[in-house]
Amino acid sequence: MTGRLSHWRQRWLARRIPPAPAIRLHRGNLFILPSRFGLGYLLLCLALFVLGTNYQNNLILALTLLLLSLFVTSIWHAYFNLAGLTVRAEPLPLGQVDSPLSIGLGLDAPHPVQGLQLSHPQALGSRLERLEQAGRLTLLFTPSRRGLFAPGRVTLQSRYPLGLLRCWTHLDLELQTLVAPRPVPVPLQLAGLSGQGDSRQRATHAAPEELAELRPYRPGDPLSRLAWRQLAQGRGKLTKVFDAPQGPAQWLDLAQTQGADLEQRLGQLCHQVLLLSQRQQPFGLKLANWQLPPDTGAEQTRQALSALARFGLTP
Repeated sequence: MTGRLSHWRQRWLARRIPPAPAIRLHRGNLFILPSRFGLGYLLLCLALFVLGTNYQNNLILALTLLLLSLFVTSIWHAYFNLAGLTVRAEPLPLGQVDSPLSIGLGLDAPHPVQGLQLSHPQALGSRLERLEQAGRLTLLFTPSRRGLFAPGRVTLQSRYPLGLLRCWTHLDLELQTLVAPRPVPVPLQLAGLSGQGDSRQRATHAAPEELAELRPYRPGDPLSRLAWRQLAQGRGKLTKVFDAPQGPAQWLDLAQTQGADLEQRLGQLCHQVLLLSQRQQPFGLKLANWQLPPDTGAEQTRQALSALARFGLTP
């Protein structure tokens, strides 16, 4: 019965609030109900009303009507606080198993918004006390398995102005990203492919690198490449650029990776991909009948980790 109710609820939400990368909040996708504090507040009003009618005390009845009018006025303020707010999905980073994955949502408001809270059953939410025009809320997940990660609907809510009411919505912003295997530390296991058949030549150490030039530092450059001597001389932040190592192209090959199971072998390849990327050393990746040509850079790392995340899983 619980499964049927959950399935019916998801279908109803899909019709009421269709998935979209950006959603503007309005009366069709906002829900308002009393909070626990609000229910207690209504019970108090009911008790005061019974007491006032029983003893025919007009002062108590007037107080009851005043409290009820305050409750009704809060409904309008709760709705207009979120009405017009636009929530959009930001580009999602590539995740790793058992590592924190931060997912951000951008907010655009036509007027100041109070007391925003973003939550998900499987994530650590965040809160924004006041939003002027534009802002951001995040969810912190910890994926437990590799592959496609889609958290589904997230809950955005507010208890403004008095905490008597809960105004919320369930949004499906089509959040999807890939989760790479958990890195398993191992020594580098590079293989040089000669190009003739399947002959391979083991290479456990990369060829020595030579300094080519110094270029201005860019955010994201590894600290190991920072030119500390020039920084101490007051020349600013510079990054060392090395010539690519000479010799045959170096590959990471799943077939030559030893491990107890597939996940451990993929984790070893993931560790080596991250290590080679940090060293800015060109590498290629071979997974069964699929190959990623040797290269270096952020895009090469992203493609390699994405391939490791998808390997062996049903599309």
